[in-house]
Amino acid sequence: MRRLWLLGFLLLALGAELGYFWLEPSLRSKPQPSDAPASAEPLAPLSTALGVGASAMGLGPKLEQPLNLLVMGEDISYSGPATPVYNWKGNTDTMMLVHFDPAEKQVVVLSLPRDTYATIPGHGSLKLNAANPLGGPELAQNAVAGLLGIEVDRYVLINVFAVRDLVNTLGGVEVYVPEAMDYDDRAAKLHIHFKPGLQTMNGDQAMAYLRFRHDRIGDIGRVQRQQAFLESLLAKTKEPSAWLQAPQLFSTLSANIRTNLTEEDLARLAGFMSSKPEVVRLLLPGAFWSGGGVSYWRMDAAKTQVLVSRYLQGGSDQAGAAPGTTKTRLPSIALRGDPKQVGPVLRALRKQGYWAFAENYQVEPIQQNCVVTNGDLEGAQALANQLGLSCVQVSGTGSLYADYTLLISSQGLTLPKPAATN
Repeated sequence: MRRLWLLGFLLLALGAELGYFWLEPSLRSKPQPSDAPASAEPLAPLSTALGVGASAMGLGPKLEQPLNLLVMGEDISYSGPATPVYNWKGNTDTMMLVHFDPAEKQVVVLSLPRDTYATIPGHGSLKLNAANPLGGPELAQNAVAGLLGIEVDRYVLINVFAVRDLVNTLGGVEVYVPEAMDYDDRAAKLHIHFKPGLQTMNGDQAMAYLRFRHDRIGDIGRVQRQQAFLESLLAKTKEPSAWLQAPQLFSTLSANIRTNLTEEDLARLAGFMSSKPEVVRLLLPGAFWSGGGVSYWRMDAAKTQVLVSRYLQGGSDQAGAAPGTTKTRLPSIALRGDPKQVGPVLRALRKQGYWAFAENYQVEPIQQNCVVTNGDLEGAQALANQLGLSCVQVSGTGSLYADYTLLISSQGLTLPKPAATN
């Protein structure tokens, strides 16, 4: 599993040596396969890294135009029982479109569920993760471009065990497990047994956690856990002890990535990331759907267009209603937190006319009362104001079944009295 950006991690490695750090990850250390796509290259050698590092210090070329990067994590295929094959042609069970926008000073990470129903050029309508084995990362790049209606400039393909070696190098990562996980696959030598709650995982445990596919809400739960794991890994890479591991981390990175990013691309992105842009996490809007006996994630075209226009094309929806809501009704709200704290708030919201319900699934610890939205920042801010809250989070980890998710901390939440109406 893979997770986001090897690019960010490249900058971490450089920062440790050059006095600057940014962060974010994805790596693995297995021998390089000999049949990688002809157009793909491993990440740049150390000499190029030094040039990228200069850009990270503000001395190189700058990113002047937005760049869309497709980040993919290759899953394991098997030639026999427990015999993994690493040929860069496996299903890409993690797919993220990362949008670097210098004008907005923002990085947008749009998670694309592997089961997304999509048109694969030359092959018809299939699951999105089938594009790589059918035609390599270039075909996957074209499929995502067609799905979203935008240009995808570059791709990065990462081997599946990258995260294991990264986590081990960092000395473990603290992970919040949302529910009990129990699964055994003898053929793949995969044994997953985790209790709910916050715990520190080593590389093998983290890889198993990310590979678990039996969440209560299906594969979208896995996608949300991946986003939350990324946040935890990001926090770990900020620690000074991580900087000391920079040479080893860079070596792992460069040996286990295939990309069509150029050295100039890397230099420009390094310079951009040195400005510490805002990072926004989103999930491709959609719903579970079955066709021909196969389960898919079917994209909601209207909601996706709102997100694409707003976050990937520099548009503005300042006055727009929340995706999926109208101005003629109050929004729906999913409440997450300790049932003892959720109950009173739930009853109060229903009394005020909201369609509200409790949802016992949360992929991150709840630090404070907060409204979570999958992109509708203005609507979420309006709701937060009505509820007397200052925290709003744009994230794809909220409920699939409500317009907004309300996180309630252990301190509880007292709602303000609704304004009197004439």
